Amino acid sequence: MRFYDRFDARIIDVPYYQPALALGLEPVYGLVLVALYVRPDLINPDRTYLDPPENLLFALRSLLWADGDPDEAAAAALLTAASRSRVRLVPLSDYTEVTPGLPPKGWHPGRY
Repeated sequence: MRFYDRFDARIIDVPYYQPALALGLEPVYGLVLVALYVRPDLINPDRTYLDPPENLLFALRSLLWADGDPDEAAAAALLTAASRSRVRLVPLSDYTEVTPGLPPKGWHPGRY
C-alpha cells in the first residue's frame, strides 16, 4: 500500500473481490480496488468521489465475467455499490475505512 500511496493512488470504495481466474481456482475475497490514475473529468476536484461511475461499471463487468462465472452474490454487491451516482475514493492510508469484498456466509476454501 505504501508503494502505491507514493503515487497518490486512491481506493475505489466498493466491495471488491477477484473472481476465480480459471476453472478449479478459488475467488479471492477481502481485496481493495486501487486506482492509480483517474481522468480529471471522472473525478471531483477534491479527488474524493468518482462521478459518474459508468466507466467503472463497464470495467467491473468485464473483469467479473472474463473467465467464467463469478460469485453471483459478491458480484451483485460489487455492481450495486459501483452503480451509485457517486462512488467514494479513499486515500490508501485510510484502507480500513473501505468496504471489503467478503465471501458469502458459509464459504470455505476448496468449495468452489
